[in-house]
Amino acid sequence: GGGGSSGDGRKADCKPGEVTAYILGSYGAKAGQCSETCTTTQGLGWMPQHKNGSCADAGFKEMMEAKSFKPQGSPQPLQVRIMGNASSSCHCHSFEQINCDASGDALYNEHVEELRKYCGDIISGSSNVCPYKCFQPFEVMHLNYIECSTRPKHTLFKQVEATNKCHKAARAPFGTKCQETKQAATTVIGGFTMSVTNASGFINDAQANYGVKMAVAKLAAVNQTAVTVKFSLVARRLESVLLPRLLSATGTVDVSYTINAPAIGGAGSAIDVRNRL
Repeated sequence: GGGGSSGDGRKADCKPGEVTAYILGSYGAKAGQCSETCTTTQGLGWMPQHKNGSCADAGFKEMMEAKSFKPQGSPQPLQVRIMGNASSSCHCHSFEQINCDASGDALYNEHVEELRKYCGDIISGSSNVCPYKCFQPFEVMHLNYIECSTRPKHTLFKQVEATNKCHKAARAPFGTKCQETKQAATTVIGGFTMSVTNASGFINDAQANYGVKMAVAKLAAVNQTAVTVKFSLVARRLESVLLPRLLSATGTVDVSYTINAPAIGGAGSAIDVRNRL
């Protein structure tokens, strides 16, 4: 029926004489979401795909965002509310990356201060739900500790970790725009030396480059498209057992490689690649 409610404590705010109309997966809503707007009974007649009622009536009770949407051919935009449900709403998992070296100290300290500011209730036990503003810096620091061995776990981080409540957070605050689920990539860099018969010819041999590239990809357990290999005659005294000698030889070639991999995850992630190499 009429004005309705969003189901998230936010009224539809339709004016007297207006009704709420909704549509699924259109008018600014993605698949699995609902868009609702205020219109008149007469206006609803010009919106044949809309239904009279609210998104809550269709089972979408979580407010995602309010925005302006201009339908094709319409002279003016509509104010719509995008609604979702528990399965379609997001928690905005962060892929912000803190560098392992001193260049990451400022960002690291910023996250420590956020723990200090927003995690008091979860640490004290006065709250059983980890606030999003506590979860976000906790998650970023958690990933940093996994990826880097340059910083010991901060006392505040360990206190939050001990609650076992912040690997899953409360929903992101209303109005927060979540990222699409695309993992940030990071680069794994390494190198080793090879002895070859003809070093000068070897460094310009495309087939040799491809063969080494495939060998590195196999050892790292990644797709060869993620690997870049470069040859050089400059000796850098790199000790490595990464690869067996491909050719018995007299010349020395330095091999440098870069591997692009997701910052987090299981097999094929940067952490997994480093462990393999």
